Amino acid sequence: MSWDDFTLFLTSDLLAREGELLDDLPFINRHEVVKHIIGERIIARFNRISEPLVEIANPQLFAETALCLNLAMVLRENSTRRDDIFAVRAEFYQRRFEEELERAFAAVKFDEAESGVELVR
Repeated sequence: MSWDDFTLFLTSDLLAREGELLDDLPFINRHEVVKHIIGERIIARFNRISEPLVEIANPQLFAETALCLNLAMVLRENSTRRDDIFAVRAEFYQRRFEEELERAFAAVKFDEAESGVELVR
């Protein structure tokens, strides 16, 4: 499945994680923005591959990464003070996003047949 067609998370995934905090917020799903940001990070990391987003074998590796980034963004947007619960949780999810992104980068595989990358041993 290609990156463009893949849904990394659903609104229900967000609510399962932080339902109590997100319950009264009007718009909590930033899927497309999150997907774009992660896509840009993938392109930057794997710049030697001509089209890394097209050639990712399993986009599901970035699901937890996307969920954490979405929560960080939404909670940060709704924070009114530096130390309120939204700010504290946003900082937690921002750190988790960075950790999960590195974990996904370490595990990502690309479809070698399409990538044009030659492995030399």
